[in-house]
Amino acid sequence: ATPRNASGTARGATRPTTMAGEATADDATFHIVLFYQYASVPPAPEGAAAAAAADGGAPADPQDVNALQAWLQQRCGELGMLGRVVLATEGINGNLASESLDNVRTFCDELQALQVFKDKPIDFKMDSSSAKPFPDLYIQIKPEICSTGHTMPKELLDKGLGGNHLKPEEFHAVLKEYWEKTKAADGADGPDEESDDKEAKKDLIVIDVRNNVEFNTGRFMAPTGEKEAVNPCTKTFSHWATDYADKAVEELKTKKVLMYCTGGIRCEKASAYLRSKGVEDVSQLSGGIHRYLEKFGADGYFKGSNFVFDSRKLQKPEGAAVVGKCSECEAPTEEVSCDRVCAVCREPVLACDACRVKTFGVYYCALHSDLKGLYEPFLERFEIDELEKQRDGLNELLSTKFKAKGRRRPISKQLRRINEWLERKTAAKEAAEAGTRAMPKRSRFASNPRCRSCGMIGPVDLLSLMGRTPSDDDLCCDGSCTGFAKANYENPKRSLDEMNDPEFGAALCTKKRKRVQKN
Repeated sequence: ATPRNASGTARGATRPTTMAGEATADDATFHIVLFYQYASVPPAPEGAAAAAAADGGAPADPQDVNALQAWLQQRCGELGMLGRVVLATEGINGNLASESLDNVRTFCDELQALQVFKDKPIDFKMDSSSAKPFPDLYIQIKPEICSTGHTMPKELLDKGLGGNHLKPEEFHAVLKEYWEKTKAADGADGPDEESDDKEAKKDLIVIDVRNNVEFNTGRFMAPTGEKEAVNPCTKTFSHWATDYADKAVEELKTKKVLMYCTGGIRCEKASAYLRSKGVEDVSQLSGGIHRYLEKFGADGYFKGSNFVFDSRKLQKPEGAAVVGKCSECEAPTEEVSCDRVCAVCREPVLACDACRVKTFGVYYCALHSDLKGLYEPFLERFEIDELEKQRDGLNELLSTKFKAKGRRRPISKQLRRINEWLERKTAAKEAAEAGTRAMPKRSRFASNPRCRSCGMIGPVDLLSLMGRTPSDDDLCCDGSCTGFAKANYENPKRSLDEMNDPEFGAALCTKKRKRVQKN
């Protein structure tokens, strides 16, 4: 086993000759490397960016964050690396892939050798995929390498407040000790010899530092299912400190706290934040779920699939059970797709195929479940009386239940859209009754489900489930409009105002006609 230092990263050599998770060179596959490191990377001197652009090249050993960005852009391009890297003056966070395993190894060696990461060994976690994990290369500079909303500064780590790093075997052993009954060492049926000692131990609490959809697709749980990790119920990590930690800190002070995330980066600051608040007994899973699955696969305490941030979406150990449940009927499911998002906030939602058909492709997260049937993302398909019912229901919620500004704002916007459609439909009805204009025909966008992410008809797999055949592929979502399956990193998400515009479909048809004429 590779020795580990206090931060849980490899000690000594930059990486083993063969990194855990590597596929063999004979496999026709993409090789993925996940890595991060908190390190002090100086900001660029004033005017340095312009000078570097004029020079046209990247420095061999970058000394500031802008130079590091230029170096990464150049070397990743030369080595055929795709993926995303986030840089900040606090370090680096990357997820890259290449068809060449040798190129991945070269990149890891060269990155570790840079002066900015001297004495900061990076833990390179490897995996593989038969499908292209990323569409292109995107390297950006941000305030933080993993956004906390500035609630957890790197200074917490600099003060040495980070939690105790446990190797997967050590993490597993603690769970076994607390989650499974321990009999006497000789196997006798008598009382537990360690019972008196255990009574003096703190209660264990295991915290999943990831977000809702990640927790829902897979998590640590006892074999019987009676005990499992705590879900902080956050939409993004930037909510973790204010929405969970600050509220739970007093309870956690009396517990033995274990925490985990995908690869370890979120636990670094999360553990330090808890310790800064007076929670003393805090440990984290070194290398995250990724390293744990390398060691234990489906035979450990992690059940289900590990949510990952590339086109695979899920990392599923061989033989793993499905622990995710449909948000509508609770049937087992773990599929993640661009259209399965909350109608209100676009948070990913688990939904089985049967419920996708039943709900016409409209879903709600736990926070917005009380808006079901009242907050419909696409309004053209509803009649006047249905829109009035939605309007009255939302107005009642505003007057009786929703007091927080954050909850009132989307409802107010939706009420405006409903009123606009009521005006259009009422005017059309009155004109038809007066004989001055025929009632407009129901458009394809009103007759079919639509993707909440891009507004197009579909996606096509949902249309297939409903027994419908797309009449025009150019107007349908192919299921890859968002995430790493799309053609590039440009955000295709449109606002509900744009997607509810009566001319939305007409504009798409116009673009198609121009494209046909050009060809």
